[in-house]
Amino acid sequence: MGRQAEIEQRVARLYAEYARAVDDGDLVALRAMVADDVVITRGGETFPGVEEFMAVYRGVVDAGVPCQHSVTALLVDAAEGGGLRVRAYFRALFFDVGETRLVVGRYDDELVEADGRLRFAHKRNLVERVVALPASAI
Repeated sequence: MGRQAEIEQRVARLYAEYARAVDDGDLVALRAMVADDVVITRGGETFPGVEEFMAVYRGVVDAGVPCQHSVTALLVDAAEGGGLRVRAYFRALFFDVGETRLVVGRYDDELVEADGRLRFAHKRNLVERVVALPASAI
């Protein structure tokens, strides 16, 4: 396997693990995926630090709404400073009691290597649409 293919495979695995950790409410796993100086951008605002990053995902967990995320169309490029820039689409379904919400958007993230693992250095969650659908059942 070539170097670029190996990098892309590692990035795809990180995003699959990220989506699963969000859906499972696994805050320990999410914390392990970020650099110590992580920055998160959400809703047009940027917040520095691990605690700010974790607050976003604690909010998802505390809401108690089952969800399912998928990440597609990953484009991986070298970033300044030796890291990686990853652009991707995401779809997130939130299964509220009264409705199902489909959230559609993009990630425009920066990753770094630390302790042999890829980690998020800047996580940019750019929501483009929120679609209200009828409530669903199992």
